[in-house]
Amino acid sequence: MKQGGATVTLTKGVASPVAQPLAELAASLAWEGLSEPVRHEARRSFVNIVATMIAGSRDHSVHKLLSALKPLMGPPRATVVGCAGLVDTISATFLNAVSGKVLDLADAHPATPIHPGATILASLLGLAESRRLSGSELLTAFVAGGEVAFRLGRALAAEQCDGKCYMIAPYSVVGAAAAVGKLLGLSESKIRNAMCIAVTQASGLIDNLSDVAKCIGAGEAARSGFLAAHYAQADVVVSGTAPQGPVCFLDAFLNPANSTAAIANLGSSWEFLENRSKPYACCAFLYPLVDAVRDLREREKLSVDRINEVVVLSHPSNVRRGDRPRVSTGREAKFSIQFTTAIALIRGTANLPDFLDSVLSDRRVLELSRLVKVEENASIGPEWGFVRVKTSDGQTFECLVKQSRGSQSRQLEDWEITEKTVGLIEWAAPQLHAPHLVEALWNVNTAKDVQPLIARTVPSKSPTMVPMT
Repeated sequence: MKQGGATVTLTKGVASPVAQPLAELAASLAWEGLSEPVRHEARRSFVNIVATMIAGSRDHSVHKLLSALKPLMGPPRATVVGCAGLVDTISATFLNAVSGKVLDLADAHPATPIHPGATILASLLGLAESRRLSGSELLTAFVAGGEVAFRLGRALAAEQCDGKCYMIAPYSVVGAAAAVGKLLGLSESKIRNAMCIAVTQASGLIDNLSDVAKCIGAGEAARSGFLAAHYAQADVVVSGTAPQGPVCFLDAFLNPANSTAAIANLGSSWEFLENRSKPYACCAFLYPLVDAVRDLREREKLSVDRINEVVVLSHPSNVRRGDRPRVSTGREAKFSIQFTTAIALIRGTANLPDFLDSVLSDRRVLELSRLVKVEENASIGPEWGFVRVKTSDGQTFECLVKQSRGSQSRQLEDWEITEKTVGLIEWAAPQLHAPHLVEALWNVNTAKDVQPLIARTVPSKSPTMVPMT
């Protein structure tokens, strides 16, 4: 058939046993049909991620990317959260995802290795703003995209990961395509096609976890998902076998034996409910360690000048990721067992200001990080944190944490999310009147038009940039 003067090949072949049910779910979701727990979790995630975007917008890399894109931009019609002035919708999609990712402080899904929330929400904000859609429409699409991403992540076959690919990107881009397809009102077949187009855009490398390339990957995932849905809306489909589904999902990412897990209890059981707001500004695998250090510090009233040695026993997978005795930026410190331990021991916190580049000028942090020994121990669970401190008077103190804050069994309470998000906004943009803004964000589901709410996330003038990457 002809569409806009171009010849378009329509999808043929059998439907994917994974893509089609997920697309059907996304297409059929309605806010009124979602359970109250799912709707509440959507609001919690929205508040958390938007506040994280506001704080992330202060990072100098966001503004470098904004400057790079300006000569290429189309008509200004969408908001970059936390930044003055409008940009085109596609650029806003990209930059909001970068802002939401750059701090590693948005969300995590403990049951899987993925945390796609910021990417998926970023893919929706500009479209919802420019089309003056309601808060409930925005949140419904957010749930749709999140559920698709989380279910694909749940079914991930770990044996297919080679330790080099950053596996969050494939699920984020597919989730973003499903979310935008939902917001556009696409049919099940077009949402399925959008997901299959999007998965061809997936990318990411483990080696880039601690630099801005990972954030660019999150931005590209949001943009690629956004575009994939618009391509599908225009009846543009990928050629060959990929649109059928089994090739683009099962062969590329899922162990066929686990494909059923992606659609098990679909529509009655919600992976979205397992998503968690991050309690600390470091990488999620370090949360149990931070809790162990903070508990030990408080219990024993430890002062830094008493410490002779610190030993961290950690699961081999965490040692591979976190044994980083030398770092060159605050962002790299977020992934370092040595630096995160030293920061938590000295300051009793692991919050955003603790991981600015200025931490590398803190003599006490540098000296204590050198005393931290990391030992691999397979008997320590990957979700556990263990620390042993030896003091100058010969005493030894230990602490083991098996369930950290932000884990499946210790999710943040609503008041903790409010406290976290008010603090982030007050740090990043005090003129936004954080308590009032956060209250309005909590009530997004009642907004008949989200544009005024999104506009409230922009300060009257952009605050000073801070190097955080």
